[in-house]
Amino acid sequence: MKKYKVNPLTLLYVNMLFPFVLMFTSSLTAIIICFLISSGFLLFFNEKKRLLKFSIIFLIFLLIFQFQDYLDSGKFKMFFELINYIALKIIPVLMIASILFYNIQTSELLSALNNLKLPKNLIIGITVAFRFFPTFGHEFKFIKQTMKMRNISMSILKPFKSLEYFLVPMLFRCSLLADELTSAGLTKGIECDVKRSSIYDVKIKKFDIFIMILSTIMTIGVLI
Repeated sequence: MKKYKVNPLTLLYVNMLFPFVLMFTSSLTAIIICFLISSGFLLFFNEKKRLLKFSIIFLIFLLIFQFQDYLDSGKFKMFFELINYIALKIIPVLMIASILFYNIQTSELLSALNNLKLPKNLIIGITVAFRFFPTFGHEFKFIKQTMKMRNISMSILKPFKSLEYFLVPMLFRCSLLADELTSAGLTKGIECDVKRSSIYDVKIKKFDIFIMILSTIMTIGVLI
């Protein structure tokens, strides 16, 4: 049986389509459709545990959205409704973004972006940005483990002290990561003007076109 593979550009397209559509509608149906499409992508990449986590979070916010009319009126209610509504809209986007962060190789993303004939500096910037968030999460866990070994805890009651414990080591780690990234880029010939070759087949195929058209019809169809 032929195994289909989603092009990174397809994921980027869908992840840009969702915010554009949700920006022009307040329909809960549109949000649910975007969530279902994102769920389909996670199932396609066999990320069932991640889908379960996102589904639980989405359902919690959805239940809050349904029962928020029972809250007392006032500024707090308006603020609470706004935060909850933004969370519902952003969850489908985060679901697709998580695939780009954790399931797509850097070289695969770089090769896909090269096919768009974009400036090299822009391509490198986008690639580094997509790799920053997983690295940031890893470094955050590393800092928390180090603090735990030294009996240092982060507390909401002491926000400035907790920020100091987190921010100072993170700045040092970011400085080291920048040096390592520069060295890795130079080693891989990032300054070379010759077109890069790739082991990944990153061409837009009929399957990708089908996904993009279907996602567009399902999301924009709600606006019509």
